[in-house]
Amino acid sequence: MTTFDEVVQLIHEKFGVESGNLSPDTTLTEFGLDSLTLVELIFAIEEHFGVEITDDADIESLKDLATLIDELRSAKKS
Repeated sequence: MTTFDEVVQLIHEKFGVESGNLSPDTTLTEFGLDSLTLVELIFAIEEHFGVEITDDADIESLKDLATLIDELRSAKKS
């Protein structure tokens, strides 16, 4: 399972968004996340993947989020 697939599964489980409605280019606001829910998603991702996402992270799409997670996990292994 790819990181993107895990992110989609997490969003589906936490927020009930149908995974078929999510593509790599889907933006975080396209599926109805307000700022509070977005913070909740970031906390869930940090816990699930064991990474820390900073406030200045440039995340527009789910692809950006998955790429960032992969980069953070790689850096953590080094």
